[in-house]
Amino acid sequence: MRGKNSDLQNQRIRQYFLDAGKEVIEKKGITDFSTRTVAQLAGYTSATTYNYFRDAKQLLSLSLVHAVAPYFKSVQQTLRADEPSHLTWLKVWRKYAAISFKEPEIYQYVFFSEHTHEVLQETSTYYTIFNDDALVSDPNADKIFADTIEARDAIWKGLLADAKVVASEEDLDHLMIFVHALVTGMGQQIIAEDSIKYQDQLNLFMNYLIDYLLAHTSIKESKEELLKLAMAD
Repeated sequence: MRGKNSDLQNQRIRQYFLDAGKEVIEKKGITDFSTRTVAQLAGYTSATTYNYFRDAKQLLSLSLVHAVAPYFKSVQQTLRADEPSHLTWLKVWRKYAAISFKEPEIYQYVFFSEHTHEVLQETSTYYTIFNDDALVSDPNADKIFADTIEARDAIWKGLLADAKVVASEEDLDHLMIFVHALVTGMGQQIIAEDSIKYQDQLNLFMNYLIDYLLAHTSIKESKEELLKLAMAD
């Protein structure tokens, strides 16, 4: 019994640290992240950190996974919905944009940076702290948590291939390249434009995405239909 209680206490303390780490990242940014700042916010000394985390890099990576965990959950829920594959694909990217446009530094760092592998390799550790058996056991879990763009793309390419709306593997590759460019390039320019409100940013992103999709696939719905369906929960 004592061992079980000790494990629960250790898990609880790690959660305190990661809640604090997430708060530091969201309020001060990744560059101002430090074990001392996180430990103080969690109510512990910085030396205590190393009783629960391998090093400062692991604490940062796990805190970042904690920050993007709602996106992982939304992907799982969207993939499980009984909807046409191309619509599922659009909704996944709409949800990515909806969340990442509010926290662009975090999402760029986690999914599209030189640090992606370092961060996402900690997802298995994260889900031993924050239990989510339904997500971890999901057939797509390995791809959802994948630490390379190519592995994550396998889900989306599979959806469009299943829908039989893309003529060739080359067209699928081009579509993936466009989405990445939209997210990391034009998407960042949209966010940086202070005169555009958040909802308008999201609408603009989805308009770009749907325009390209319709131009390079055999999807029959109109742009207006797709936009309405993709923006609906």
